[in-house]
Amino acid sequence: MNKKIVFFLILMIIVTTVAFANEEHWGEPKNYLSGDIGFIYLGLRYERLITPKISIGSVVYHQLFFGFYPETEVGVFGRFYIGKRFYTELGLGFHRFYNHLHYVHYDYSGYGSSRCWTGYISGFSISPGLGFKFDPGRSGGFFVSPGLIVPIIVAKTDIKFEEFSYPILTHYSFALYCSFGYAW
Repeated sequence: MNKKIVFFLILMIIVTTVAFANEEHWGEPKNYLSGDIGFIYLGLRYERLITPKISIGSVVYHQLFFGFYPETEVGVFGRFYIGKRFYTELGLGFHRFYNHLHYVHYDYSGYGSSRCWTGYISGFSISPGLGFKFDPGRSGGFFVSPGLIVPIIVAKTDIKFEEFSYPILTHYSFALYCSFGYAW
């Protein structure tokens, strides 16, 4: 698992530094650094505009639902801006989450008992999203950006029960957040 996290951290660095090669200026800030805060969500995000309508970046976030079911993601994303402020987003990353799988075990007499598997599952994530960026005053400086992402995770597992197994598991969640940051 540590190799996957290191791989995605290196990928994040490569993607964001390649974006610095484009130094053409069109009057808008090109770099956005922000902290993401949500109801059950904390994150850190860097975004680099490569054209006035397209940007790439990296994100790290942790989501905790009332002390249960922690989720962590490390990834890269691309955004396409519709107009000046609205955007759609697509992220790719490594996602780790805690899960409970409930099932009913039937013995030979037909009596069923409820059982549960609990543990961490890690996998590849595809995270579509959308949002709005508000930059008060002139371009640059402080900005606010509310958004929504829906990570869809595909994980290879070794979860086995008496009657069946889960070799591949898909999972999804959602994160409603607001970014507060600085643009330059």
